[in-house]
Amino acid sequence: MAIESPLFQSSMELLGHSITHFNGTSELDRKLVILHLSNAVELLLKDMVLDGGDSIYKNPKETITIHGCVESLNARKIVIPYINKLELLIDERNALQHRFGSPNELTAIFYMNVILDFFRSVLKQHYG
Repeated sequence: MAIESPLFQSSMELLGHSITHFNGTSELDRKLVILHLSNAVELLLKDMVLDGGDSIYKNPKETITIHGCVESLNARKIVIPYINKLELLIDERNALQHRFGSPNELTAIFYMNVILDFFRSVLKQHYG
């Protein structure tokens, strides 16, 4: 699993950018924390799928979703840490992206802590 992967690099950039917004104080900052964390997780999971030899494409113009990544990784018996909380993050992201709203400060703190723990676990286990 190469850290040179563009998906891996973009995932790390989004994680870093989410931390920048986490340190911000605006409603928009909190929203961007959730959106960037979700995107960072998605790209990391897609990188893991590719590393396992599977395609991330449903068709020539569309890639699999986070749920598709989870299915692919589960089929190879790869345990995804914090999956229950990742599912909550996905729901939160969908609500923010497709409906009006903004997370409160405690929600942003919760997801930042969960995703940092997720990244620590995945990076140690799968990327060494």
